[in-house]
Amino acid sequence: MANRDGIFHHLWDAPYRPLFLAAYFWAFVVVAVWPLGEAWGLPMPRLEPVVFWHIHELIFGFTAAAIGGYLLTALPNWAKTPPVHGPVLKILLMFWIVARVSIASADLLPLPMLAMLNAPFFLALAALILSQTLRAGAWAKVPFGLIVLCIGASDIAFLIALKNGHYQGVLDISHLALALVSLLVLIVGSRLIPAFTDNWLKQRADNGPCFQVALFSRGLAICLLVLFVGATLTGYPGVAGAFVALSGLVTLWNMRGWRSFSILRSPLLAGLHLAYFWLPLGLISLGTVLIFQTGYPISGLLHILTIGALSGLIIAVSGRAASHNGKGGMQASRFLVLGMGLIWFSTPVRVAAPMFPDQTKNLELISALIWCAGWAHCLIGFRPALIGEARRPVLSGTKHQTTALKPSNLKGT
Repeated sequence: MANRDGIFHHLWDAPYRPLFLAAYFWAFVVVAVWPLGEAWGLPMPRLEPVVFWHIHELIFGFTAAAIGGYLLTALPNWAKTPPVHGPVLKILLMFWIVARVSIASADLLPLPMLAMLNAPFFLALAALILSQTLRAGAWAKVPFGLIVLCIGASDIAFLIALKNGHYQGVLDISHLALALVSLLVLIVGSRLIPAFTDNWLKQRADNGPCFQVALFSRGLAICLLVLFVGATLTGYPGVAGAFVALSGLVTLWNMRGWRSFSILRSPLLAGLHLAYFWLPLGLISLGTVLIFQTGYPISGLLHILTIGALSGLIIAVSGRAASHNGKGGMQASRFLVLGMGLIWFSTPVRVAAPMFPDQTKNLELISALIWCAGWAHCLIGFRPALIGEARRPVLSGTKHQTTALKPSNLKGT
């Protein structure tokens, strides 16, 4: 029996605990199975070609769990409601686990059954967000629920294309799903990172400002990314490339006042800034390839977004839950710091792989090993977040009293 102060006694007290834990675990498993497991001759999931299992599970498994953990953690602050906990949280995680099992045996299941087993997680997550934000009149947060629905619809479209053997369609749909996730990262990161940074600087009597992103330029970056999705859906890759490259340039411009070099003493903030930097870099690179058809594989560029921006931000944000020092501040453990560093470093290794045709496979395997080592360290480092009563707010430390930032910017975005 678990100790009353152990992990399992309080696991269901707050959504960040089981959902972030599931995301960490699945990030490790998916890459350990493919490409590492395949290289070592281990049994593969019953989904052919197995690379599509890898793609599906990183987007609709690992990423979806992390998105759920963040959005449901922020939801009480948006809607002024108690956090999702207990039976509702157990059911949500059960939906997620059932979807993972079904995809691992996708070749054995008919399409209607696959859809029925994979849709409930996204439907339930969206229902929780939409019902509470609409009831509270938090209209600015309603789009988060709609984005979750769109990602869930992309999941079903992915499965339809896969079952019908439309492999190019599978790739196109996965790219669109990743664009939706990038949109979510852009919306959240452009508010959360400067808010956390400004608070940290003011706590250290640093009066230099960390500029918030202007509403117009933030909206412009978001609109350009939405236009990229639209142009991709309508079959205009060159136009889509222009939109996504411009979105990346605007995003990079928006970071100019974040004082990224001033926060390198804080591993948690440095992790946020360094991970977010991959987002404009990935968007600009993707746009360049789409416009000029450079020959570099798009799959390689997408790893800038998946490994660099997305995974880096997931660990830098979720790791804050395990970094409270008991004095109102935050200090990441050595395991989390090393894990973040390894995950960040795996990105350039993976992106470089197509540039060296004779060593591509070896570089991909090296990147996968670094990734798995990083997530293994993060799993160990996340343990403090699972112990004791749930902390609220959990993703921010003590707010500096004189800062002009609104509390909502620190507790959720």
